Amino acid sequence: MSLTIEAIYEKGVFRPVKPVDLPEGTRVLIEAYTDSVEMESQLRQRLIDDGKSPEEADNVLENLRKLWKSYDSLTEDQKKKLEQSRLDQEYFFQRRLS
Repeated sequence: MSLTIEAIYEKGVFRPVKPVDLPEGTRVLIEAYTDSVEMESQLRQRLIDDGKSPEEADNVLENLRKLWKSYDSLTEDQKKKLEQSRLDQEYFFQRRLS
């Protein structure tokens, strides 16, 4: 099922703009659309604040750009399979830790 929900992020929580008809506990995937230049700038600063050198931060950003480009080249079916495998791994490791 595919459903687009417009939401606002505030105080660490995504709040839907309109009522949403989903059962409690439904797992959702959120895609945020922001200005990529602003996002990269914020990420670079966060890396530096966390102790990376400017050169290390630039290297991380370059690698992320490559990953983003490769993801964008995937078909919708490939993206769904990739996301499902991520969710399966997350579920597996949560169960192993319990």
